[in-house]
Amino acid sequence: IIVKYKHFKQALLFKVGSYIDVIKVLGIYLVILGHLPLTNIIFTKFIFSFHMPLFFFCSGYLFRKNNNIYSDIKKNIHRLLLVMIPYFILGVLFGIFQDVFVYKKQFDLQNNIVEPIHSFVLGKSSIGWMWFLWALFWMRLVYNFYSINVTISLKRSLALLITIIGGFILYYSGLRFNDYQCSAFIFSFPFFCFGCLTKKIVDKSNYVKYSSSIICLCLVIYLVIFNFSERINMNALNCGTNYGTFLSIGSVALIGILLALMKIKIPARLVAPIVTISNGTLVILGFHGMLIQFFKIVYKKIFHILLPPPYMDLLSGMCIGILIILILYFPIKYILKSENKFVRLLAGK
Repeated sequence: IIVKYKHFKQALLFKVGSYIDVIKVLGIYLVILGHLPLTNIIFTKFIFSFHMPLFFFCSGYLFRKNNNIYSDIKKNIHRLLLVMIPYFILGVLFGIFQDVFVYKKQFDLQNNIVEPIHSFVLGKSSIGWMWFLWALFWMRLVYNFYSINVTISLKRSLALLITIIGGFILYYSGLRFNDYQCSAFIFSFPFFCFGCLTKKIVDKSNYVKYSSSIICLCLVIYLVIFNFSERINMNALNCGTNYGTFLSIGSVALIGILLALMKIKIPARLVAPIVTISNGTLVILGFHGMLIQFFKIVYKKIFHILLPPPYMDLLSGMCIGILIILILYFPIKYILKSENKFVRLLAGK
């Protein structure tokens, strides 16, 4: 009875808004697939068209205002550095191991130590995925400052319009501010604002009357834009064909996914694992690259592939993506339950 009540309680909590965890799990799975050397280039392009907007949307949805601006700045700087430093050290060590023991290269102090540290100090992508943390850092600070000083909902929603205009200006002017990922912040900020504003109006218990029609319309619009869009890569500040298509395809995909999730009933027994993986997305971001390298080596050994990437078929890639999440699931549970503050830092807690 207690177990059934626990599952019922989890399902009830999930119903009234925690389905954002499903989006985070979907997003992290797509990140893994996007980093695998898949032979299906179209599918990789599909992933990159909206997987990072998904993450920024979730970050905005989970954003909590801090009325003390100085406390907020201190908290965000503290969180940014304490999370980035251990992953940076692990990334550098793994890079050295990979170069020396896997690719049989000679250890190079400049390339293996000096350059990564220099990039890290300037907030550049020395360890690929860390650009996301810098961009998110600026989003939290800027939106918190704006929300404190502008209390009227209508005026607050103007943050979305302002940042869209700013993104267009930055994109078409050709200016890029690579240090500390300022350009990535400006380009992606609309999705964070969208998440902040959506939190007030989205509830899984309230269905949109014409949700099925809207989902179909979103799919049609997405396919049309996708057909005329180039690959998006926010790490490289590549917005695809142009900034307009980047915003459009990401927004249409988000709306369609949100409405589709509202129609899905999640079994109670899956709620706890989904929430665990959702809370451990930072761990997966930090370690999935290492596991991908391992599986790439194993895959090439099994199939004796001599060709450079891409060389992994879609089905194999999808299975490896699931396997990576399953491998990291129990470490995530341990990290989240640990009382050691240094261990919990790996999950950003």
